[in-house]
Amino acid sequence: MSRLREHYQRIVERERGTLLKEWNGRRRVALVYPNRYRLGMGNLGVHVCYRIVNARDDFLCERAFLPEPSELAEHRRTDTPLLTLESQRPVRDFDVLMFSVSFEPDYVGLARCLELAGIPLRAADRDARHPLVVLGGIGPTINPEPVADLVDLVGLGEAEPLLPPLLDLVAGADLADRDGLLRAAARIPGWYATQLYDVAYADDGVRHHPRGGAPERVMRRYVEGAWEAVAPVIVSPEITFAEHYDVEVSRSCLWGCRFCASGFVTRPYRELGPDEVARVIQAGALVRKRIGVVGTDVSDHRKLDGIAALVRGAGAEVSFPSLRVEALASERGPFARTLAGGTAPETFTVAPEAATERLRRVVNKKITDAEILRAVERGASAGARKFKFYMLVGIPTETWEDVQAIPRLARAARDVLHRVQPMGKLTLSVNPVIPKPWTPWQWIGLADVAYLKQAYAFLHAELDREPGLDVSGESPVAARWQTLLARGDRRVTPAVLTAAACDGNWRQALRGFEDEPRYTHRTYPIDERLAWDFIDHSFVKGVLADEYRKSLNAIYSPPYDPVNKARPEIVPTPWVNG
Repeated sequence: MSRLREHYQRIVERERGTLLKEWNGRRRVALVYPNRYRLGMGNLGVHVCYRIVNARDDFLCERAFLPEPSELAEHRRTDTPLLTLESQRPVRDFDVLMFSVSFEPDYVGLARCLELAGIPLRAADRDARHPLVVLGGIGPTINPEPVADLVDLVGLGEAEPLLPPLLDLVAGADLADRDGLLRAAARIPGWYATQLYDVAYADDGVRHHPRGGAPERVMRRYVEGAWEAVAPVIVSPEITFAEHYDVEVSRSCLWGCRFCASGFVTRPYRELGPDEVARVIQAGALVRKRIGVVGTDVSDHRKLDGIAALVRGAGAEVSFPSLRVEALASERGPFARTLAGGTAPETFTVAPEAATERLRRVVNKKITDAEILRAVERGASAGARKFKFYMLVGIPTETWEDVQAIPRLARAARDVLHRVQPMGKLTLSVNPVIPKPWTPWQWIGLADVAYLKQAYAFLHAELDREPGLDVSGESPVAARWQTLLARGDRRVTPAVLTAAACDGNWRQALRGFEDEPRYTHRTYPIDERLAWDFIDHSFVKGVLADEYRKSLNAIYSPPYDPVNKARPEIVPTPWVNG
């Protein structure tokens, strides 16, 4: 047995919950996360897909990951293709390769995994001898076009309604008839058969022309109503945040922050109650002493206090993802009741995003400096010793005075923290605004890189030597290629392949890509046909345009309320362009 196979076998032996199935007579799916194992196994979407496929007796599902650098060197030295963990077989021997991508940078990992597997990179160069290549996740649900030519099918939306009908199709299909399989898949709501569209580029934007019965627009799918509580199927000691056992208790968000794609493309907002998550919380407490109660908008969950009480009753600590400032600052509401019901976690993460009230209204956050400081005081008084603030630079209409306000707010928050927790620490995670599809800022260009570098230099000079303060963030160069992948169309695929060929070195890849400014720094006209407009997210494009105009005038929009329909625009409607 080779060193690589021994290494992967040891990983499986340290896991709990791994499913091993016989190959005989089953359709074989390789679930590939195009990043490192320790990150992929912390992704709940991977566990959802693994569970759905392996729940069927006529299928088996095994996992593969982009190897660590040392493993990658061994793959190349021994000419070993990409292998699955469970059986250590080459992924090219499977019927279906199912990629899960949450973040656009992993598009490069997708290409690297295909190359390592010995599979032609472009779908047009593959035939019935090769696996069907399927892509899903929030990343391609927002915009799959930068890698559309590398895959056969893209699932737009959530796995629960998407996977079962596709598995039914694959179970009974003649896999040698690839064209027939793709045409049939294109008739399943939510499945985008990339090669059945001719893409045209003109002065007014990008247009998709379907063939073979494919729909003109592809509907994004989501679970309507309650879903089975999502938690890790496999528990591993090697993953990021290995001490956590995460349970997803809500989906989407009420608030409509103008930079946040997931707040729009995962709507409507949905919650699970204590009864629906009790079983997985009890199971999680048997293997982990900290339960992560996760969701895009957890702090507004109406039954959060009841869920937290379940966690504590099972003998575990409760932890939360990023919280709304208002929820932590308030003495009323579900999070206030939760905080009153037990000890606070060691760390709270909140997202002021901007350091001035005007700029926060641009982002669509109606919070004051006083509320931010009160949130720190309440969290520290409950026992938290660490705070993390998410901040943005390069916000539309941002001035240098707005940037200069960041150190002032940070020092004020640190001082409040130290009055309650003298050894407390505040970390600022400062990141450039990445204009994402399906947000009100999808039309704006990335801020000038020189300006972003100047802002980072200023913040480090101001805060690096401050006691109890730390500054981190994404580099401006990384922001360039993230924007390229977020707003790209099929013409950026060569840049993806170049980056993959040089092991993810985007500095090198961007040097040879002359069209980069078209995607990164250009502000698009409102009436331009965008590369991702063929996706039907069940709301009109004009909603985003209206929010874009409001942001430029620092006008706040109240949250969409799923109970009283205070903002009923997130409903199926005819297409409106502009």
